[in-house]
Amino acid sequence: MEPPDLPELTWGTAVGDAELRARRETAAALELAISLGDIRPGKRGWRPTQERFARSFLTQPDDRGLSHLDRIREERVRAWLSSSAHPHRQRLWPLVGQIIAGADVPRAAESAIAPLQRLLDLAAEGISLTQIGYISPTVVRQMCEDFGWRTTPDPARSEIDATQLISLHQMLRGMRTIRRSGRRLVLTRRGHQLRESTEALWQAATETLCRTGGIEQAAAETLLGLLLARPTQGTGSHARRPGSDAEAAEQLLTESGWRPVEPPAATGRHAASHRRTAEAASDQVRAMVMSVGWLLDALNLLTEDDGSGRRELTGPGRAFAISCLHRSAVAPRAVV
Repeated sequence: MEPPDLPELTWGTAVGDAELRARRETAAALELAISLGDIRPGKRGWRPTQERFARSFLTQPDDRGLSHLDRIREERVRAWLSSSAHPHRQRLWPLVGQIIAGADVPRAAESAIAPLQRLLDLAAEGISLTQIGYISPTVVRQMCEDFGWRTTPDPARSEIDATQLISLHQMLRGMRTIRRSGRRLVLTRRGHQLRESTEALWQAATETLCRTGGIEQAAAETLLGLLLARPTQGTGSHARRPGSDAEAAEQLLTESGWRPVEPPAATGRHAASHRRTAEAASDQVRAMVMSVGWLLDALNLLTEDDGSGRRELTGPGRAFAISCLHRSAVAPRAVV
């Protein structure tokens, strides 16, 4: 019998030795349970019983204190960090232990995700949109006032003036919690479900940020890694990098290959074309990094700017960042 997927473990199609062993042994244990009559396929309620049995088997520690689930997560995280397709992750190796362990939902989660919760509550009634699809100015101003967001201009005249709201709106769409219906934003079925649980909403948010793919995901992983490593870096290599977090993360991504290398010497139209391509790519990287910062700011997960554009994660912010990286790293791989 094939072991079932669980909320904490979706089996992958491209697996390492630990996962392959765990899958085989779980399947064998399930077959034994069926032969003993502990699980009766086809009987009412047998699937929850199967899941409970599989979870118990996978989380049972061995003589070293490690369970199959522990070993699968470690294997996946190490493969994730070693991916040749994502060289920016090489800089995250000092965080490997934290990424493997993940982080519990903090007590302050309800306060942190309050802006997301508020938007879901408003969407339950329907959020009015402007003719071109932005959240209505009335809602924008109310959100800015309630959560103390600074905007330029102040007060904000539209959604595009409130970077915090832009990032939250984008995240809720990425979480598939809202959809457009005519000139209103309304909740999806998933939105209704997440609205009812602080823990589920926190987990969905941490799962979404680093699962977008491409430069957006690389930007999020790089900035979160930079912020998590800050307390232990002191005045070392970090101090020699550009002043702001956005600039530092952009440089790290550039060094990892996300921006084209400087074009070789050229003349005329070819040189101009190369420069425009490099500048456009650099602008894209910077925009992606800044959007992650806007989200962290909207959720009040960062300390105040020290004047140089550098900030630190709050306690809940560290839990959020670690959870984001953990959920990205332990997700099942579809390809080698």
